[in-house]
Amino acid sequence: MKPIEKFLYHAAVYTVTISILFFIFARMSSVNELSISFSKYLTIFALSLVISGAEFILTLDKLPRYLRHIIHYIVLAISFSIVFLTVRTSSGEFQFRAATVFAALIIFSIMYIVAIVFFYALAKPAAGAKKEKGKAKKNYTSKFS
Repeated sequence: MKPIEKFLYHAAVYTVTISILFFIFARMSSVNELSISFSKYLTIFALSLVISGAEFILTLDKLPRYLRHIIHYIVLAISFSIVFLTVRTSSGEFQFRAATVFAALIIFSIMYIVAIVFFYALAKPAAGAKKEKGKAKKNYTSKFS
């Protein structure tokens, strides 16, 4: 997949996922108005573009892994907070207070850690299988040469 296609595809997936999570979080927070206006949707789409772009931070091999994850987490946490801080009711009041945004950041942080552990747990067996496959190819010698 070309980098631009990958970037836009991931942004679209993130937009849908964030929209669903927005409704779930709003329902859990007892928000009366469960609708997404066009401006809210554009804000979510902008966040999705940032998240999709932040994926490229994880591909920088020149930085140590822990530093890539710290930068990635900070970019995502700031973007996530901005989205929650911009949500307003139809009367113009901010929908989520500072305590709600803080709670959302805590939940976000926990979900981030769980996701990182999950992805590394999945990647480890796959990396081992690739390594074994590479060894099998190196040990092969042709009997006809």
